[in-house]
Amino acid sequence: MYQNPVQYRAHQPYPAQRAYPAYPAHPAYAAAQPFPARPSGGTAITGAILSLLGGLAQVVTVFGSLVALTLTSDSTVSQYLPDWYGAVMVLTLLVSVALCAGLLVGGGFLTAGRSWARIVVAASCGVAIVFGIVSEVVASAMYRGMGADIAAGQGSSSVFGFLGLIFPIATAVLVLLPSTAAWCRSRGV
Repeated sequence: MYQNPVQYRAHQPYPAQRAYPAYPAHPAYAAAQPFPARPSGGTAITGAILSLLGGLAQVVTVFGSLVALTLTSDSTVSQYLPDWYGAVMVLTLLVSVALCAGLLVGGGFLTAGRSWARIVVAASCGVAIVFGIVSEVVASAMYRGMGADIAAGQGSSSVFGFLGLIFPIATAVLVLLPSTAAWCRSRGV
């Protein structure tokens, strides 16, 4: 065989690279702080909706008071009513108009996150609670004055009248909760 004149040698490694200076390490960043959670508007919006519904109920009461006032002028109906019934209906009309305005305005502005609307709604609910209790006392006196037959059926009316107070109590509690105040503050309005 032929001899190869070039001797193959084992592979030689490349010459060593010279070392470059390292870059300095970056300083450690602080851990990211999460944004504080915005308060949920559940209680505020529920309170506002209940306030608006209460305002609409007062609209019905206003019309009912107007109808009752027209009935007191009718001689066939007025003979069965006490003399003070017309004055009570005028008072009911005025209070219902004020409650209607307070609940509708307060509920509307509470949906926009206005803090002062909480106070308007709570005050309106307080007036509604007091007026509801007074109305039950007046109705009881009126039924007693009409005779035993009508007074016997008055018990169920009182139960439903006092059950009707749950609505303004629940509304007042919802708008006075700290979570409602926090939601109004977070809205920044």
